[in-house]
Order: sequence, then C-alpha cells, then structure tokens
Amino acid sequence: TYRGFANLPCYYWDANDVVFPVTEQTAMFATTRVAESYETRIGESWTLNTTRFERENSTEFVFIAQPEMFTIRIDHTFNTPALGLQRNGKAIDGSIHFRDGREFSGTDGANTVGVGGKFDDMELGLLLEAAGIDLDTLAPENADDNESKRFAGVVLLVFISYDNTFSYSLSEVRYV
Repeated sequence: TYRGFANLPCYYWDANDVVFPVTEQTAMFATTRVAESYETRIGESWTLNTTRFERENSTEFVFIAQPEMFTIRIDHTFNTPALGLQRNGKAIDGSIHFRDGREFSGTDGANTVGVGGKFDDMELGLLLEAAGIDLDTLAPENADDNESKRFAGVVLLVFISYDNTFSYSLSEVRYV
C-alpha cells in the first residue's frame, strides 16, 4: 500500500491517450486511472457477421503514471467591447495564486506563468498544488470505499480574473 491505498500497476501513456476529448477547446479530461476488461471471440465467421464477443469476468485497474507531470497550456483572452480593449494572456503579465497565499509567476522548469510574450505552459501538478489537491489523499466523497483522489478522480476548475486596479490604466492589465 501507499499512504494506506492499494498499489496498482502504472502505465505510461502519451498525450493522445491521456487527454480526452483531444479537440475540446474549453475543458480537459486527464486520465489518472483506467479499467481494463477483456473479451473473448465466440464464433468463427467475420464475413457472415456471426462473430460475437463475450466479456471475461476480470477487470484490471491501472494508474496512469505521473499525471502531475502532464504539461498543459492555458490560453486565455479577455475582451471589453465598450472600451475597445482586448488582450491575450500571452500579451500580459499575471500569476497563479495558491490556496495557502503563495503566488507564482515566472519560469521554473516546465512551468511558465504570467511572463509577457510567452504562453502559460505548466505541469498539471502546479495547478493541483495551487488548488491544494494531493491525488494521494482520501477522496472525501468515497471515504467509505477508502479510495484516493487518484483512483476516484477530481474536478478542477480554473478561474482567471483580469484587473487594472493596480494601475488604473486601460493599457496596463494583469491576471491572477
């Protein structure tokens, strides 16, 4: 066991297997656990369309290795038609605020956040840390089943606020 939860085998998957749906513009589903089941072919003729499959009674659960290291890009834009002001996140400075009061902006390894002229690219682990989520702790909604958040899954919403109250200038905007 690890932290009181059952150990499962881990698979390394690439981005096309882990993220679903790949073409989604406003949301992302990152896989942390997979259930594998197997089927046996019954019947012999593919051409007569008489082949059937029977599911075996075994289902194996596996974890996807190191989802905290998945690199994601948050590309964001704001538009205020009344003021004729529009900016892309790449064009303005900003930061991530953590639940414990810390703040991050700049570049650190795979994480680039709030640097003018660069996209906000970061590891999923940075967002989880900012939200105070540890995948290897008990999932409260599944406490009776003793499931970790890695096994049960989590929903993470990212909110971006833009402001110019630090400068009161229409040309100086930042985000958090």
